[in-house]
Amino acid sequence: MLIEPELRTLMLVQPAGMNRRDLLRRLIPLPTAICLAVFAEDDLVRADKQQRKRRKRSKAKKSTGGGYAPDAEEQAFLGLINVYRSQSGVGQVALQGQLGVAATRHSQAMASQNSMYHSSNLAAFLMDVGYRGATFGENIAAGYGTAHQVFTAWVNSPTHNQNMLNGAFTEIGIARAYNPAASYGWFWTTEFGRR
Repeated sequence: MLIEPELRTLMLVQPAGMNRRDLLRRLIPLPTAICLAVFAEDDLVRADKQQRKRRKRSKAKKSTGGGYAPDAEEQAFLGLINVYRSQSGVGQVALQGQLGVAATRHSQAMASQNSMYHSSNLAAFLMDVGYRGATFGENIAAGYGTAHQVFTAWVNSPTHNQNMLNGAFTEIGIARAYNPAASYGWFWTTEFGRR
């Protein structure tokens, strides 16, 4: 049976007014079997700041829903809808990652099936991606390549326009998918919600 040797680490904080070279000279007599870690206080502070930055980036990534990254046209749609809502006296909607994942899945499914349809049970569909909303809605479209085109189509459709101006919605997921073999080409989905 092989037994791993035990390693012990001695951590020292460099006293104020002492440089590292002087500290190391005082430590030379220590047995060489001890692993020695010498940290200056500013090194610890810097490491702590870097760790906090990593945590913030990790949280930001998680809050967007596991990799949901809207493309330029989807971002353009967010700008158009928020200007429209503001002009109409309605609060803006913020991108929400889980709604974005749901919108992406729905657009991709429609594109792959060359068929435009609403989610049969929207509440269950959104819960499958982890979204537990108090209220929610969905807009879909096909055949529009740009954000401006789909936005204009939805503004001119009373039921779609009603969703875009619904003050109860505070979050949105926006996605489009393309299938060159499909009769419509582009398929759009917006998932609206509020938690």
